[in-house]
Amino acid sequence: MSDKDIKENPNNIKSLIRRIESNSNHPDPFKRLSAVLCFNKIFSIIRDHDPLIDRFCLEIAQCVMSSLKMCHNSLEFSQEVIDNCTKLLEKIQKVMVKKSAMLMMPNPKRSFHHSIFSFIVYLFEQKFTSVETVCRRESFKLWEALVKNLPAKNSENMPDDPKLYITEYEPKTRGDRTIFRRL
Repeated sequence: MSDKDIKENPNNIKSLIRRIESNSNHPDPFKRLSAVLCFNKIFSIIRDHDPLIDRFCLEIAQCVMSSLKMCHNSLEFSQEVIDNCTKLLEKIQKVMVKKSAMLMMPNPKRSFHHSIFSFIVYLFEQKFTSVETVCRRESFKLWEALVKNLPAKNSENMPDDPKLYITEYEPKTRGDRTIFRRL
């Protein structure tokens, strides 16, 4: 299949990701492990095709983050899931940084996040405050890498420095609901 065919009709891939996604949120750590291993195998194919990266990269990242969150309550059974999730998130992070220009463009066909900016805000607002330490730690790493590699001039006027993001951008956009307030 060519990139044009994949871009026009990615239904098979979409269906496959939905099925794996249902296991990534399952309470059984072995089903989560199988989901992460499947995502790992699929992502090695997806990263070679720009239309698939554009459509599914942010969605897979969110599924892996939610799978990490589920590992918090049973660490003794979930260590292999955690290890595989962190390896996959490193691969996803490299692709997101490399293809950030494409992921910055809003795409209404993406299911969870229409652009990388909404994914960055999702990490900042929902994953930074989670009680699950592994999920929080990995979201810190992913968020920092994404913010550092944003171009200085972007459509959302989001700064490319994590410190500026926390001290200026986040309070300006969230107002009274901000996590960080100036004294």
